[in-house]
Amino acid sequence: MTGWRCLLGRFTARILFCASKLTMSASPSAGGASSFVLGVFLTLLGGLCNGTWTLVTKPNAPAFLNAVRRTSRDNGEGGMDSDDSWAWENAWCAIQTFAPLINAVVCASAAHDAIAYAWRGADGTVAAAVVVCSLLWGGGGVGFGKAVHHLGVATGTSLCMGIILVLGTAIAAVAQTKSIPVASAGLTAASVLAGTLGLAAAARAGLRRDAADTSASKAEGGGGAVWVGLAWAAVGGIPSAMLQLAFVASAPVMENAESSGGADAATRAMPIWLIAFTGNAVGGVGFPLAEMRRNGTFRRQFVATASASRFARCFCAAAMFVAHIHLYGFGAALMGRQLGAIFAWPMLMTSTVAWSQAWSHYLGEWTNAPPSAKAANAVSVALLVAAVGLAGGAAAVSN
Repeated sequence: MTGWRCLLGRFTARILFCASKLTMSASPSAGGASSFVLGVFLTLLGGLCNGTWTLVTKPNAPAFLNAVRRTSRDNGEGGMDSDDSWAWENAWCAIQTFAPLINAVVCASAAHDAIAYAWRGADGTVAAAVVVCSLLWGGGGVGFGKAVHHLGVATGTSLCMGIILVLGTAIAAVAQTKSIPVASAGLTAASVLAGTLGLAAAARAGLRRDAADTSASKAEGGGGAVWVGLAWAAVGGIPSAMLQLAFVASAPVMENAESSGGADAATRAMPIWLIAFTGNAVGGVGFPLAEMRRNGTFRRQFVATASASRFARCFCAAAMFVAHIHLYGFGAALMGRQLGAIFAWPMLMTSTVAWSQAWSHYLGEWTNAPPSAKAANAVSVALLVAAVGLAGGAAAVSN
Protein backbone atom coordinates (compact mmCIF):
# COMPACT_ATOMS: atom_id res chain seq x y z
CA MET A 1 0.00 0.00 0.00
CA THR A 2 2.86 2.33 0.82
CA GLY A 3 4.23 1.74 -2.67
CA TRP A 4 0.97 2.94 -4.21
CA ARG A 5 1.02 6.06 -2.04
CA CYS A 6 4.58 6.85 -3.09
CA LEU A 7 3.63 6.30 -6.73
CA LEU A 8 0.61 8.60 -6.42
CA GLY A 9 2.72 11.23 -4.69
CA ARG A 10 5.42 11.08 -7.38
CA PHE A 11 2.75 11.25 -10.12
CA THR A 12 1.18 14.36 -8.57
CA ALA A 13 4.57 15.98 -8.00
CA ARG A 14 5.48 15.32 -11.63
CA ILE A 15 2.24 16.93 -12.83
CA LEU A 16 2.93 20.06 -10.77
CA PHE A 17 6.55 20.18 -11.92
CA CYS A 18 5.50 19.94 -15.57
CA ALA A 19 2.81 22.54 -14.98
CA SER A 20 5.28 25.10 -13.68
CA LYS A 21 7.95 24.37 -16.30
CA LEU A 22 5.99 23.90 -19.50
CA THR A 23 4.62 27.41 -19.60
CA MET A 24 8.14 28.78 -19.25
CA SER A 25 9.57 26.57 -21.97
CA ALA A 26 6.69 26.09 -24.41
CA SER A 27 5.79 28.80 -26.84
CA PRO A 28 2.45 28.89 -28.62
CA SER A 29 4.36 29.56 -31.78
CA ALA A 30 6.38 26.37 -31.46
CA GLY A 31 5.53 24.42 -34.55
CA GLY A 32 5.92 20.87 -35.69
CA ALA A 33 4.16 17.59 -35.18
CA SER A 34 6.02 16.91 -31.93
CA SER A 35 4.54 20.00 -30.26
CA PHE A 36 1.05 19.05 -31.41
CA VAL A 37 1.45 15.48 -30.14
CA LEU A 38 2.73 16.74 -26.78
CA GLY A 39 -0.24 19.11 -26.62
CA VAL A 40 -2.65 16.26 -27.25
CA PHE A 41 -0.95 14.15 -24.57
CA LEU A 42 -1.12 16.92 -21.95
CA THR A 43 -4.77 17.62 -22.74
CA LEU A 44 -5.70 13.94 -22.42
CA LEU A 45 -3.68 13.80 -19.20
CA GLY A 46 -5.77 16.72 -17.97
CA GLY A 47 -8.89 14.66 -18.65
CA LEU A 48 -7.42 11.79 -16.63
CA CYS A 49 -6.86 14.17 -13.71
CA ASN A 50 -10.35 15.65 -13.98
CA GLY A 51 -11.99 12.22 -14.16
CA THR A 52 -9.99 10.90 -11.21
CA TRP A 53 -9.63 13.54 -8.49
CA THR A 54 -13.12 13.07 -6.97
CA LEU A 55 -12.37 9.40 -6.21
CA VAL A 56 -10.79 10.53 -2.95
CA THR A 57 -14.34 11.11 -1.63
CA LYS A 58 -15.65 7.65 -2.62
CA PRO A 59 -15.58 5.01 0.16
CA ASN A 60 -15.44 2.20 -2.40
CA ALA A 61 -12.48 3.65 -4.32
CA PRO A 62 -9.11 1.88 -4.11
CA ALA A 63 -7.55 2.31 -0.67
CA PHE A 64 -4.56 4.24 -2.03
CA LEU A 65 -6.93 6.86 -3.50
CA ASN A 66 -9.83 7.39 -1.10
CA ALA A 67 -9.73 9.39 2.12
CA VAL A 68 -13.13 8.42 3.56
CA ARG A 69 -12.79 4.66 3.99
CA ARG A 70 -14.28 3.60 7.29
CA THR A 71 -11.93 2.11 9.88
CA SER A 72 -12.54 0.19 13.09
CA ARG A 73 -10.66 0.17 16.36
CA ASP A 74 -11.16 -1.13 19.89
CA ASN A 75 -13.18 1.44 21.84
CA GLY A 76 -11.84 0.16 25.16
CA GLU A 77 -15.23 -1.19 26.20
CA GLY A 78 -15.06 -4.54 24.52
CA GLY A 79 -16.56 -3.25 21.26
CA MET A 80 -15.36 -1.77 17.99
CA ASP A 81 -15.77 1.88 17.05
CA SER A 82 -16.50 2.11 13.31
CA ASP A 83 -16.95 5.90 13.33
CA ASP A 84 -13.24 6.68 13.30
CA SER A 85 -13.21 7.93 9.71
CA TRP A 86 -13.68 10.97 7.52
CA ALA A 87 -17.04 11.87 6.02
CA TRP A 88 -17.48 13.42 2.56
CA GLU A 89 -17.32 16.93 3.99
CA ASN A 90 -13.97 16.30 5.70
CA ALA A 91 -12.32 15.27 2.45
CA TRP A 92 -13.95 18.00 0.36
CA CYS A 93 -12.91 20.70 2.81
CA ALA A 94 -9.29 19.53 2.69
CA ILE A 95 -9.25 19.40 -1.13
CA GLN A 96 -10.72 22.87 -1.53
CA THR A 97 -8.30 24.29 1.05
CA PHE A 98 -5.28 22.91 -0.78
CA ALA A 99 -6.46 23.77 -4.32
CA PRO A 100 -6.14 27.60 -4.28
CA LEU A 101 -2.75 27.34 -2.58
CA ILE A 102 -1.43 24.93 -5.20
CA ASN A 103 -2.92 27.05 -7.99
CA ALA A 104 -1.30 30.20 -6.57
CA VAL A 105 2.12 28.52 -6.62
CA VAL A 106 1.66 27.37 -10.23
CA CYS A 107 0.40 30.76 -11.42
CA ALA A 108 3.08 32.72 -9.57
CA SER A 109 5.79 30.44 -10.96
CA ALA A 110 4.61 30.57 -14.55
CA ALA A 111 2.96 33.98 -14.97
CA HIS A 112 4.09 36.38 -12.25
CA ASP A 113 4.65 39.26 -14.69
CA ALA A 114 1.29 38.66 -16.37
CA ILE A 115 -0.46 38.70 -12.98
CA ALA A 116 1.26 41.97 -12.08
CA TYR A 117 0.23 43.77 -15.28
CA ALA A 118 -3.04 42.12 -16.35
CA TRP A 119 -5.42 44.08 -14.12
CA ARG A 120 -3.86 47.51 -14.62
CA GLY A 121 -6.49 49.82 -16.00
CA ALA A 122 -9.16 47.12 -15.98
CA ASP A 123 -12.78 48.14 -15.58
CA GLY A 124 -14.11 47.52 -12.08
CA THR A 125 -17.16 45.78 -13.50
CA VAL A 126 -14.89 43.18 -15.13
CA ALA A 127 -13.26 42.39 -11.78
CA ALA A 128 -16.69 42.20 -10.14
CA ALA A 129 -17.94 39.81 -12.83
CA VAL A 130 -14.92 37.54 -12.35
CA VAL A 131 -15.39 37.51 -8.56
CA VAL A 132 -19.13 36.75 -8.76
CA CYS A 133 -18.66 34.01 -11.35
CA SER A 134 -15.83 32.52 -9.28
CA LEU A 135 -18.09 32.36 -6.24
CA LEU A 136 -20.73 30.65 -8.37
CA TRP A 137 -18.10 28.18 -9.58
CA GLY A 138 -17.35 27.36 -5.94
CA GLY A 139 -21.00 26.56 -5.31
CA GLY A 140 -21.07 24.52 -8.49
CA GLY A 141 -18.01 22.57 -7.35
CA VAL A 142 -19.87 21.52 -4.20
CA GLY A 143 -22.78 20.37 -6.36
CA PHE A 144 -20.41 18.37 -8.56
CA GLY A 145 -18.88 16.67 -5.55
CA LYS A 146 -22.27 15.80 -4.06
CA ALA A 147 -23.57 14.57 -7.44
CA VAL A 148 -20.62 12.16 -7.72
CA HIS A 149 -21.21 11.16 -4.09
CA HIS A 150 -24.90 10.33 -4.71
CA LEU A 151 -24.91 9.14 -8.33
CA GLY A 152 -21.48 7.61 -8.77
CA VAL A 153 -18.46 8.70 -10.76
CA ALA A 154 -19.87 8.09 -14.24
CA THR A 155 -23.39 9.49 -13.94
CA GLY A 156 -22.44 12.39 -11.67
CA THR A 157 -19.56 13.47 -13.91
CA SER A 158 -21.53 13.01 -17.15
CA LEU A 159 -24.44 15.10 -15.88
CA CYS A 160 -22.32 17.95 -14.53
CA MET A 161 -19.96 18.03 -17.52
CA GLY A 162 -22.97 17.83 -19.85
CA ILE A 163 -24.69 20.81 -18.21
CA ILE A 164 -21.44 22.80 -18.34
CA LEU A 165 -21.02 21.82 -22.00
CA VAL A 166 -24.56 22.84 -22.98
CA LEU A 167 -24.69 26.11 -21.06
CA GLY A 168 -21.05 27.04 -21.67
CA THR A 169 -21.45 26.54 -25.43
CA ALA A 170 -24.68 28.52 -25.45
CA ILE A 171 -23.20 31.38 -23.40
CA ALA A 172 -20.16 31.64 -25.69
CA ALA A 173 -22.42 31.63 -28.77
CA VAL A 174 -24.72 34.33 -27.40
CA ALA A 175 -21.72 36.48 -26.49
CA GLN A 176 -20.51 36.28 -30.11
CA THR A 177 -23.91 36.54 -31.81
CA LYS A 178 -22.87 39.42 -34.05
CA SER A 179 -19.71 37.75 -35.36
CA ILE A 180 -20.51 34.04 -35.37
CA PRO A 181 -20.90 32.53 -38.88
CA VAL A 182 -24.19 30.86 -39.80
CA ALA A 183 -22.56 27.44 -40.15
CA SER A 184 -20.96 27.81 -36.72
CA ALA A 185 -24.30 28.81 -35.22
CA GLY A 186 -25.90 25.70 -36.70
CA LEU A 187 -23.19 23.43 -35.30
CA THR A 188 -23.48 25.15 -31.93
CA ALA A 189 -27.24 24.57 -31.88
CA ALA A 190 -26.69 20.91 -32.82
CA SER A 191 -24.11 20.61 -30.02
CA VAL A 192 -26.54 22.04 -27.47
CA LEU A 193 -29.28 19.66 -28.68
CA ALA A 194 -27.00 16.60 -28.55
CA GLY A 195 -25.76 17.62 -25.11
CA THR A 196 -29.30 18.07 -23.83
CA LEU A 197 -30.30 14.63 -25.12
CA GLY A 198 -27.15 13.21 -23.54
CA LEU A 199 -28.15 14.72 -20.20
CA ALA A 200 -31.61 13.15 -20.48
CA ALA A 201 -30.06 9.76 -21.26
CA ALA A 202 -27.66 10.05 -18.30
CA ALA A 203 -30.55 10.88 -15.96
CA ARG A 204 -32.54 7.96 -17.34
CA ALA A 205 -29.59 5.62 -16.80
CA GLY A 206 -29.24 6.77 -13.20
CA LEU A 207 -32.96 6.37 -12.50
CA ARG A 208 -33.12 2.87 -13.97
CA ARG A 209 -29.99 1.76 -12.17
CA ASP A 210 -31.28 3.16 -8.89
CA ALA A 211 -34.66 1.49 -9.29
CA ALA A 212 -33.03 -1.91 -9.81
CA ASP A 213 -30.38 -1.56 -7.07
CA THR A 214 -31.51 -3.11 -3.81
CA SER A 215 -28.01 -3.70 -2.47
CA ALA A 216 -26.27 -1.95 0.38
CA SER A 217 -23.97 -0.22 -2.10
CA LYS A 218 -26.90 2.01 -3.05
CA ALA A 219 -26.76 3.69 0.34
CA GLU A 220 -22.96 3.97 0.28
CA GLY A 221 -23.07 6.61 -2.41
CA GLY A 222 -25.10 9.00 -0.30
CA GLY A 223 -28.06 7.20 1.11
CA GLY A 224 -30.73 9.14 -0.79
CA ALA A 225 -32.91 8.80 -3.84
CA VAL A 226 -31.37 9.38 -7.23
CA TRP A 227 -33.46 12.54 -7.49
CA VAL A 228 -31.28 14.07 -4.79
CA GLY A 229 -28.24 13.36 -6.93
CA LEU A 230 -29.92 14.84 -10.01
CA ALA A 231 -30.69 18.00 -8.06
CA TRP A 232 -27.06 18.22 -6.94
CA ALA A 233 -25.95 17.74 -10.56
CA ALA A 234 -28.03 20.77 -11.53
CA VAL A 235 -26.48 22.72 -8.65
CA GLY A 236 -23.08 21.56 -9.87
CA GLY A 237 -23.48 22.27 -13.56
CA ILE A 238 -25.49 25.48 -13.82
CA PRO A 239 -23.38 27.76 -11.57
CA SER A 240 -20.14 26.24 -12.88
CA ALA A 241 -21.11 27.11 -16.45
CA MET A 242 -21.34 30.76 -15.40
CA LEU A 243 -17.54 30.80 -15.15
CA GLN A 244 -17.62 31.07 -18.95
CA LEU A 245 -19.04 34.57 -18.47
CA ALA A 246 -15.95 35.50 -16.45
CA PHE A 247 -13.66 34.63 -19.35
CA VAL A 248 -15.89 36.38 -21.88
CA ALA A 249 -15.95 39.54 -19.75
CA SER A 250 -12.23 39.44 -18.94
CA ALA A 251 -10.98 39.23 -22.53
CA PRO A 252 -9.35 42.71 -22.21
CA VAL A 253 -7.53 41.55 -19.07
CA MET A 254 -6.07 38.54 -20.88
CA GLU A 255 -5.07 40.73 -23.81
CA ASN A 256 -3.34 43.06 -21.35
CA ALA A 257 -1.53 40.07 -19.82
CA GLU A 258 -0.12 39.28 -23.27
CA SER A 259 0.73 42.79 -24.41
CA SER A 260 2.11 44.16 -21.12
CA GLY A 261 2.89 41.12 -19.01
CA GLY A 262 4.58 38.94 -21.60
CA ALA A 263 2.07 36.12 -21.25
CA ASP A 264 1.51 33.60 -24.02
CA ALA A 265 -1.48 31.45 -24.96
CA ALA A 266 -0.78 29.08 -22.07
CA THR A 267 -0.50 31.70 -19.31
CA ARG A 268 -2.73 34.58 -20.42
CA ALA A 269 -5.69 33.21 -18.43
CA MET A 270 -3.74 32.64 -15.21
CA PRO A 271 -4.62 36.05 -13.72
CA ILE A 272 -8.28 34.99 -14.04
CA TRP A 273 -7.67 31.51 -12.66
CA LEU A 274 -5.90 33.01 -9.64
CA ILE A 275 -9.13 34.79 -8.67
CA ALA A 276 -11.34 31.92 -9.79
CA PHE A 277 -9.72 29.34 -7.51
CA THR A 278 -9.79 31.78 -4.60
CA GLY A 279 -13.51 32.43 -5.11
CA ASN A 280 -14.11 28.72 -5.58
CA ALA A 281 -12.66 28.07 -2.12
CA VAL A 282 -15.34 30.21 -0.45
CA GLY A 283 -18.10 27.75 -1.25
CA GLY A 284 -15.76 24.78 -1.49
CA VAL A 285 -14.63 25.24 2.12
CA GLY A 286 -17.67 27.02 3.58
CA PHE A 287 -20.24 24.37 2.70
CA PRO A 288 -18.32 21.38 4.09
CA LEU A 289 -17.57 23.34 7.26
CA ALA A 290 -21.30 23.89 7.69
CA GLU A 291 -21.86 20.18 7.02
CA MET A 292 -19.26 19.25 9.65
CA ARG A 293 -21.09 21.37 12.19
CA ARG A 294 -24.46 19.90 11.25
CA ASN A 295 -23.24 16.29 11.23
CA GLY A 296 -20.85 16.57 14.16
CA THR A 297 -17.86 15.49 12.06
CA PHE A 298 -15.54 18.44 12.61
CA ARG A 299 -13.42 16.68 15.27
CA ARG A 300 -12.72 13.85 12.82
CA GLN A 301 -10.70 16.21 10.63
CA PHE A 302 -7.67 15.86 12.88
CA VAL A 303 -8.30 12.92 15.24
CA ALA A 304 -9.45 10.21 12.84
CA THR A 305 -7.09 7.29 12.31
CA ALA A 306 -4.39 8.09 9.72
CA SER A 307 -5.44 11.75 9.36
CA ALA A 308 -2.04 12.63 7.88
CA SER A 309 -2.52 9.97 5.23
CA ARG A 310 -5.99 11.30 4.44
CA PHE A 311 -4.66 14.86 4.11
CA ALA A 312 -1.94 13.56 1.76
CA ARG A 313 -4.52 11.92 -0.49
CA CYS A 314 -6.60 15.10 -0.51
CA PHE A 315 -3.50 17.11 -1.43
CA CYS A 316 -2.97 14.79 -4.39
CA ALA A 317 -6.62 15.18 -5.38
CA ALA A 318 -6.35 18.98 -5.16
CA ALA A 319 -3.20 18.87 -7.28
CA MET A 320 -5.03 16.86 -9.97
CA PHE A 321 -7.98 19.29 -9.81
CA VAL A 322 -5.64 22.24 -10.41
CA ALA A 323 -3.49 20.37 -12.91
CA HIS A 324 -6.37 19.51 -15.24
CA ILE A 325 -7.03 23.22 -15.78
CA HIS A 326 -3.44 24.14 -16.56
CA LEU A 327 -2.56 21.00 -18.51
CA TYR A 328 -5.47 21.91 -20.78
CA GLY A 329 -4.02 25.43 -21.19
CA PHE A 330 -0.52 24.12 -21.90
CA GLY A 331 -1.87 21.51 -24.30
CA ALA A 332 -3.88 24.06 -26.25
CA ALA A 333 -0.83 26.35 -26.48
CA LEU A 334 1.41 23.56 -27.78
CA MET A 335 -1.15 22.66 -30.44
CA GLY A 336 -1.01 26.23 -31.70
CA ARG A 337 -3.51 29.04 -31.19
CA GLN A 338 -5.89 27.95 -33.98
CA LEU A 339 -5.69 24.16 -33.59
CA GLY A 340 -5.68 24.44 -29.80
CA ALA A 341 -8.89 26.46 -29.85
CA ILE A 342 -10.52 23.77 -32.00
CA PHE A 343 -9.25 20.52 -30.50
CA ALA A 344 -8.11 21.04 -26.90
CA TRP A 345 -11.42 21.57 -25.12
CA PRO A 346 -13.26 18.71 -26.88
CA MET A 347 -10.33 16.41 -26.05
CA LEU A 348 -10.37 17.46 -22.40
CA MET A 349 -14.12 16.86 -22.04
CA THR A 350 -14.02 13.55 -23.90
CA SER A 351 -11.09 12.33 -21.84
CA THR A 352 -12.84 13.37 -18.60
CA VAL A 353 -16.02 11.47 -19.46
CA ALA A 354 -14.04 8.44 -20.67
CA TRP A 355 -11.97 8.19 -17.48
CA SER A 356 -15.00 8.69 -15.24
CA GLN A 357 -16.69 5.84 -17.10
CA ALA A 358 -13.62 3.65 -16.72
CA TRP A 359 -13.43 4.31 -12.98
CA SER A 360 -17.16 3.75 -12.65
CA HIS A 361 -16.92 0.28 -14.16
CA TYR A 362 -13.82 -0.48 -12.08
CA LEU A 363 -15.74 0.44 -8.92
CA GLY A 364 -18.63 -1.81 -9.95
CA GLU A 365 -21.20 0.98 -10.14
CA TRP A 366 -22.95 -0.77 -13.04
CA THR A 367 -22.57 -4.38 -11.83
CA ASN A 368 -26.19 -4.75 -10.72
CA ALA A 369 -27.65 -2.35 -13.27
CA PRO A 370 -30.25 -3.73 -15.72
CA PRO A 371 -29.45 -3.79 -19.46
CA SER A 372 -31.74 -0.80 -20.05
CA ALA A 373 -29.69 1.33 -17.64
CA LYS A 374 -26.41 0.27 -19.24
CA ALA A 375 -27.83 1.03 -22.68
CA ALA A 376 -28.99 4.48 -21.57
CA ASN A 377 -25.54 5.15 -20.12
CA ALA A 378 -23.88 4.16 -23.41
CA VAL A 379 -26.27 6.40 -25.36
CA SER A 380 -25.52 9.25 -22.95
CA VAL A 381 -21.77 8.91 -23.46
CA ALA A 382 -22.18 8.77 -27.24
CA LEU A 383 -24.38 11.88 -27.30
CA LEU A 384 -22.07 13.86 -25.01
CA VAL A 385 -19.04 12.96 -27.12
CA ALA A 386 -21.00 13.97 -30.24
CA ALA A 387 -21.91 17.28 -28.56
CA VAL A 388 -18.26 17.93 -27.76
CA GLY A 389 -17.30 17.12 -31.36
CA LEU A 390 -19.96 19.46 -32.72
CA ALA A 391 -18.73 22.22 -30.41
CA GLY A 392 -15.23 21.65 -31.79
CA GLY A 393 -16.62 21.85 -35.30
CA ALA A 394 -18.32 25.14 -34.48
CA ALA A 395 -14.98 26.49 -33.23
CA ALA A 396 -13.27 25.29 -36.41
CA VAL A 397 -15.77 27.12 -38.62
CA SER A 398 -15.45 30.29 -36.52
CA ASN A 399 -11.67 30.20 -36.88
